[in-house]
Amino acid sequence: MPNLRFAFLSVEYPPDPFSAGIGSYTKSMATALSELGHKVHVITRGESDSISDEKGITVHRLTPQRPQLPQAFEPLKVMGFIGKNAVSELQYRRKIAERLKALIKTEGLDLIEAADFMAEALFYPAGHYPIPFIVRLHTPFAYAERIEPYAPEVMRQTMRQLERRQLLKAHFITAPSQVSAEIFRQEMALSNKPIQVMANLPSVRKPSDVVKSPEANMVLFVGRINKWKGTHVLAQAIPTVLERFPDTQFVFVGADHVPIEGFPNASSYLKSLLSENYHKQMHFVGRVSLAEVEAYLEKATLCVFPSLFDNFPYSCLEAMAYGKAIIGSNQGGMVDLLDHGQAGLLYSPPDSQELAQHIMTMLDNPELRKKLGNLALTRANTIYDYQTILNETLGFYQNAIKQIKTAA
Repeated sequence: MPNLRFAFLSVEYPPDPFSAGIGSYTKSMATALSELGHKVHVITRGESDSISDEKGITVHRLTPQRPQLPQAFEPLKVMGFIGKNAVSELQYRRKIAERLKALIKTEGLDLIEAADFMAEALFYPAGHYPIPFIVRLHTPFAYAERIEPYAPEVMRQTMRQLERRQLLKAHFITAPSQVSAEIFRQEMALSNKPIQVMANLPSVRKPSDVVKSPEANMVLFVGRINKWKGTHVLAQAIPTVLERFPDTQFVFVGADHVPIEGFPNASSYLKSLLSENYHKQMHFVGRVSLAEVEAYLEKATLCVFPSLFDNFPYSCLEAMAYGKAIIGSNQGGMVDLLDHGQAGLLYSPPDSQELAQHIMTMLDNPELRKKLGNLALTRANTIYDYQTILNETLGFYQNAIKQIKTAA
């Protein structure tokens, strides 16, 4: 296969400390393609405009021109700031479009892929170039704001229109799970527009065929500690579980820096939901290295991912690769990952009592944990195998390039 030239547009990109799923996906794809000899450009946000070579990947960090925050909370000044910020964001998207056009001219790009979130490729004139323009459905801002609202409804609706406009001008739309694809199709009013489902590329790992012996009654959560991830639902399930299994330890691994409802961080908010006598069995270890995450996965009795919604949670896939019994959410990609509840238990968020019952069922039944863990491990090593997904994605990219060139 000849070497190709790709550009990925991502709102975040490691080592940004706040980088999450979109950044992880982009990093994985960019690294895999670069290692195969393809030329990869990544356009993302940065503190200042720069171009750097990061292990063979050319990273373009562009900066929006942020307006100055008002010194006093006065309605007119606040409204002026909001207006100026909106203009700044539109100007930033024009800067992205200009960078993409420059790369087409100087590098001869073969394919461009943008994230759906915040419609950052809004002004890229996809119809002017015989180059596939792909938009990947990670989670649109418009849908994210339904799950955990931060912005005013008028902003959500405005962004929905912009994200939809970007999606409609895409030559191809992709998504990492079938369930999520249909949710986003309805949210963004995409009608019968085709959506190609391809799993996110997982991390490179040596397949395992052994489920290791865990510690007794250790329930593990891995991910950002916030309401989106359903950690408050897990906290609310703890008293019911401890009534029957009083020695159970609940371990939360992940970033704990976001204030919630007046609390300085998420963990203090979660503790506030329970009486103090439960706190000693809630352990918040913060964001740790990958090696430390793997150590916790090895020790866990079972893993719980109680998200209100998750498109394609890498943490769930990693737990599968460790042969863990898993309880996941029936809202989003975990339905696909866990084979509609055949390779793990699914609960309906935010039902904390159903979640508690599933946890107790798992703790009470080691044979069930072993069975579900082995089924999850098999899926991780076959359906979600790194090379399998990479080959599928590359095949899709090649066909997209051929199709657009033929049409031109």
